[in-house]
Amino acid sequence: MSIPKRVQRSSGFQYRSYRSRSAGRRVAGLPPEGPWSTEPDEVRWIDARTDLACVVSRNYWGAWCGYVAVTSSHPFCGRERSTINGIVVHGDLTYSGFSGPWDERAKGDGAPVLASSGYWLGFDCMHIYDGDLIPSRLSAPGAPAVDRNAVYRDLTFAIREVESLAQQLADQTAP
Repeated sequence: MSIPKRVQRSSGFQYRSYRSRSAGRRVAGLPPEGPWSTEPDEVRWIDARTDLACVVSRNYWGAWCGYVAVTSSHPFCGRERSTINGIVVHGDLTYSGFSGPWDERAKGDGAPVLASSGYWLGFDCMHIYDGDLIPSRLSAPGAPAVDRNAVYRDLTFAIREVESLAQQLADQTAP
């Protein structure tokens, strides 16, 4: 498994794979072979350096998305992502909201949703024009050709970006 030990040892650590379930596959047309075949579809943890809840979750197209929750006292809580400046993350912030996009998927599967009352800020790794390889495009009928220089942003990449985002968000609250 490619989950860094520092994340596995953190409080609240959990992971799961939706592809192994017989009750349908959440990821559309994810090719069976590739670097994604040994990765889980979601990892949740509390970042040890910042004490912020973190999630990386594979989206419907097979690309990673990363999220960090801030508390109600954080200066970015409740702000639309496009109004937040000074955060550097892959593809820029592409999500802000009081519930994570994975909340609906998690209902009824027995796994707790980390800090669902927080305000989540996140990014995704499916920017075709930034050279991201979107796995489902490899097997989707009629999909545009994949750029041969496209790069699959793997779980390790997504976790590093989430940790960087968590640190940047924690720094915003420091005096």
